[in-house]
Amino acid sequence: MQFNFSEAKNGIVFGAGRGIGLGLVKALLSNTDVEICAVVRDLSRSEDLVELSKNNPNRILIKTVESYDEEHLKSLYEEYGELDFIINSIGFLHTDAIKPERKIEDCTLDNMLEAFKVNSIISIAIAKTFMPAFKKKSPTLFSTVSAKVGSIDDNGMGGWYSYRASKSALNMFLKNIAIEFNRRAAHTSVVAIHPGTTITELSAPFTKKTSYKLHTIDETGHNIINVLDGTECGEKAQFLSWDGATIAW
Repeated sequence: MQFNFSEAKNGIVFGAGRGIGLGLVKALLSNTDVEICAVVRDLSRSEDLVELSKNNPNRILIKTVESYDEEHLKSLYEEYGELDFIINSIGFLHTDAIKPERKIEDCTLDNMLEAFKVNSIISIAIAKTFMPAFKKKSPTLFSTVSAKVGSIDDNGMGGWYSYRASKSALNMFLKNIAIEFNRRAAHTSVVAIHPGTTITELSAPFTKKTSYKLHTIDETGHNIINVLDGTECGEKAQFLSWDGATIAW
């Protein structure tokens, strides 16, 4: 059984205000007919999303939610009886004060805990809260933006301790979610998706010298939606790249 956006009616995009999340909302608007709940943390930094919503009032509903707060998530869940999909694009790589670690001496407990909180644990909070909304007979989708550097098998360079490890933890969480959702909920496709190198505030300090192909947020949004469309439901989570290739866990 496969998940298809053409058969979906509604879904939630977390982290929809900017970057990849905004690209996902745009791609869903142009490629599907679904109604989108666009979740943001700070509406004042989501000007483009607000404009999209004004132009598509029947397709986009913006919700300001503190996604780290289980009570906030519960309040959002209570507005939905059923869902067809959730895509979580919330992620953390750096701030002005926190940078990816180049060597082990750069690691601090506080910085590592913040990376795990944002990149890993929040997906468990979302899945825990919204699992009852996936109890339906038709196929559903639960996906989180991961990263290829979270692949343990692919790590040949080291460094970036917090980011790598928190994305690896996210991938393990998604494996568990796939097993439990399909035992307790319904037919769900669970996917960790590597978005590719996307031009955002998150990636800006690291794209100047990269040899990887660079994508705009619009390109990344379309790539992700194209890959997620038609993915298989079942107890085995998938780790997929923006081009559809399978990534080793």
